[in-house]
Amino acid sequence: MTDDAAGPAARSPLEGGPPAQHGEQEGSLPGPAVAGLAGTPPGRQRSAIDDASVITAAAYAAQVLTFFAGLIQKGLLGPVGTGYWALMQSFWQISKVVSAGAFDGTGRQIPLYRGRRDYAGAAAVSDTGFSFSLVAMAVLGLVVTSFALAFGSDWAPEIRLGLVLLGVTGPLRWLGDAHEVLLHATRRFRPASVATVLQAVVALTAQTALVVAFGFYGMFAGVVLATLVSLAYYARIGVTSLRRPAFRFRVERSRLGELVAFGLPIMVFGQLWLLFMGIDVLIIAGFIDVESLGYYALAVSVTSYVMHLPRSVGQALFPRMAELFGATGDVSSLSRYVGEAQRLLAYMLVPVFVAGAYFAIPVLIRHALPEFEPAIDVVHIMVAGSFIMALCSLPIKAMLTAGRRRALIVLVALCLGVNASANYVAVAVLEKGIEGAAVATVASYLFAFLVTSGYGLTMMIGARRALAHIGELLLAFAYVCGALWAIETLVGDGAGPLVGDAATAAAKLALFLVALTPWLIVAQVQLGGLSRVAAALRSVLGALARRRGR
Repeated sequence: MTDDAAGPAARSPLEGGPPAQHGEQEGSLPGPAVAGLAGTPPGRQRSAIDDASVITAAAYAAQVLTFFAGLIQKGLLGPVGTGYWALMQSFWQISKVVSAGAFDGTGRQIPLYRGRRDYAGAAAVSDTGFSFSLVAMAVLGLVVTSFALAFGSDWAPEIRLGLVLLGVTGPLRWLGDAHEVLLHATRRFRPASVATVLQAVVALTAQTALVVAFGFYGMFAGVVLATLVSLAYYARIGVTSLRRPAFRFRVERSRLGELVAFGLPIMVFGQLWLLFMGIDVLIIAGFIDVESLGYYALAVSVTSYVMHLPRSVGQALFPRMAELFGATGDVSSLSRYVGEAQRLLAYMLVPVFVAGAYFAIPVLIRHALPEFEPAIDVVHIMVAGSFIMALCSLPIKAMLTAGRRRALIVLVALCLGVNASANYVAVAVLEKGIEGAAVATVASYLFAFLVTSGYGLTMMIGARRALAHIGELLLAFAYVCGALWAIETLVGDGAGPLVGDAATAAAKLALFLVALTPWLIVAQVQLGGLSRVAAALRSVLGALARRRGR
């Protein structure tokens, strides 16, 4: 039993309530739909394990598809085109500040009101936040498009027309994002997960075809098509319709003030966090060249393979944490969600995904994208570092849930300063190239883990227990990094024909799993980790079997 558990008979918060019964339609709207998704009382709820299993399975199914889509599309675009697309994605994230935090506040306030059984309030904040955000994005899109057309004649075509396309397509993409946030906030994870997979299928098939036809600009068309497919799917299964929309167009002035008050600090934190995660990309673009940025962008995209797992767990737990805090106001009640989940991730789940990426991705690069071979060393550094970054998500969500927004802004601003300084020294002063940027970034990831987990856990369980907990996680991180380095050094990179290269990677992964055995034992004894994973797999497989039987 972990330190965070209440006793031998305590039910894990990851187990949650009773699972949904066979035949229950999670996506459907029980009762008369008069207030959109946020205002509809919940039906029977699935457990957190079931929700996390569904989200994780969908995330990795989608990740496999989008990874291969990315390989093909990066091959078609080349390093330069890949670099331009990375910049466009950065611009898209920055554009989200236009909602002044209303969008961010909506995702936090909906489960808070639902935890208090105030469904009318949940509907009001949902309608207000998403309606205002859509109008704001439409206005920004018009401004960006007009500015690029009027003053961008001397810019690279990919920058000028890319900004035009961002401006034109922004409202539709934001509408898709609003539906995803709303489905997660109301715990309708299954339709959201299916939509994630559908979007990945579109990325692999239609978006790739559009890139073949239109090059760099086909990427934008593919994103729009994927958004339309997800919205059509929600309408097809009855989650939304013209008569029963997910949210209604209205803006209540008092609710908007509430959302901005809560959401503006969250948005500031979010933008600082995105800048923290992307400052290395901007420094490389400014001090090296776009081709090197393309190599580095590939390594960054690989780390998302690892980050999907904690992100999925966080998506499943966040609405539960918000509902619990809304009902009790007790910040210490959040500790078991964070503590157990962090240990489960660090001891058995994240290491497996890190090792898979560490050993397998270089094989794919050598044989599918040989022109990206300079990225392999960077991939190794970034993937190993993503282990520690994967553990930041849950304490951050706990701080957001508890309303510690200003403290979180200060912490992330500090992390941003460390990352920017480290990358500037590595790239501009020491001229260590993209490998130096990767090392600097991983060092900043470690710093971010220490400050976010230190503050978040101290807030919930006190400084002494927080320090012991963080020490255990750091020990697991050091062990995994040491095992990866030792196996790669002893066995070698395996470069050669595809079959031999793949066999060597498989052998290295098998050796790593053997080396991980002590931590798997700890995970099972402390958390029942292997049993939980087995139960999660049974849940996913059972759901798939029921779908085939219908």
